[in-house]
Amino acid sequence: MQETEMFYRKTACAPNELAKLGLLAALGGALVACVAPDGTAPEDVIEVESAEAATAALFPAAISGTHPGYVVSAPTDEANRCALDPVYDIDVALALNPNYVVAYRSGKSACGVPAPTNHDGELIHRQGIQRLHRDGKNYLLVSASTRDGVEAGFEVVEMGSRVGNAALGSGGVTPTTAPNCADHVVSHTGYPYPDLRDHAGGLQVLGRYAAVALEDISNDNNAGFLVADLANPASPTRGPLITRQRGDKKEAGSVAMTRLNDGTYMTMVFGYGANDVEVFVSNGTTMSLTSSFWTSKWRETTPGNFPSYQNIQLVTRCDGRLYALGTHNQSGSDDWADLWQVTLSTDGNYNPTFTKVANANVFCRSANTGNTRYCNFSAGGGAYVAGNGRMIVYGVEHYDDAYPGNGHGVKVREFATN
Repeated sequence: MQETEMFYRKTACAPNELAKLGLLAALGGALVACVAPDGTAPEDVIEVESAEAATAALFPAAISGTHPGYVVSAPTDEANRCALDPVYDIDVALALNPNYVVAYRSGKSACGVPAPTNHDGELIHRQGIQRLHRDGKNYLLVSASTRDGVEAGFEVVEMGSRVGNAALGSGGVTPTTAPNCADHVVSHTGYPYPDLRDHAGGLQVLGRYAAVALEDISNDNNAGFLVADLANPASPTRGPLITRQRGDKKEAGSVAMTRLNDGTYMTMVFGYGANDVEVFVSNGTTMSLTSSFWTSKWRETTPGNFPSYQNIQLVTRCDGRLYALGTHNQSGSDDWADLWQVTLSTDGNYNPTFTKVANANVFCRSANTGNTRYCNFSAGGGAYVAGNGRMIVYGVEHYDDAYPGNGHGVKVREFATN
């Protein structure tokens, strides 16, 4: 045993009960314990030597496929924090109609970097949203499409009024109060004009990196994705466009990225509302912003008979099982977050199989938002795992509508877990 003893009290309370009752203590600390729901301590005690071993004890299920997810109990530069029980969080614990709203300054008038206007163009509408926690600061990454030759990409928003790795909360924003000036755009990053990719689709943050899908709405250029290094979020470094190699090479509506437990990286590039997927795997275990770093392994149509997803992100549970969170809008009013378990083929092709395991019908418009639509999952939706291992889902509005008080704010919804 280690000098600091660690143990797991095995009891009838299942992993989802641990998450619901908040009884899982400090995976990275000295004690991992579960007590029964009635508060009594069970007699069955299993000693373990590390937080990783405790995680395995809590989640003993077998892992499907030969390339499960890379598990870390705290985020690193190369991986996201694992989720304790994503199925329970999405199916049961997600707050569907939070009693607060979130917003940030768009940069159109003071408070941050203005939106790009070169080539007489402008940002049209948002396509994806992700959260980044780095060096003690919180950021949102929001992708957007453009017009008239403006480079498409993503903006980095420093949420300077918030601290910590839990839910962001309102930061004082209300449906009638403009966003805090501390919550503002600090950079724009995109694929350069004139080799036009004017549609930056769904994106995913992984550690300090972000993968962004890019396509040309006119279909004059092949689609693909780029990876950006956010070591300094105010000045990202982007890599080249990694173009699609299989199937319809003109389509890339969203991209998901994760790290696998052999140390390599995997991206899934989705087209046609996510009903076409191409899988890329890295040629090494150290991230490189080069095109030679990625090899196309597999392409498949209708991989999960998905609805038309605008965004898909990959989430790793703390036993290594992979999940994909897809977000979409149905019938113009209902916004859905669907969770799918992902298994990979064992033949080296990384052929993914998707099995739906949970979903949540969230409220982008309600009395809590002043009956104003604060998000639209046909625009941007995204998954995030907070510091406590619980899931949070974010949504952003489609167009840059007016904000009360002429604050030029962008509306955001944060669906945390109860």
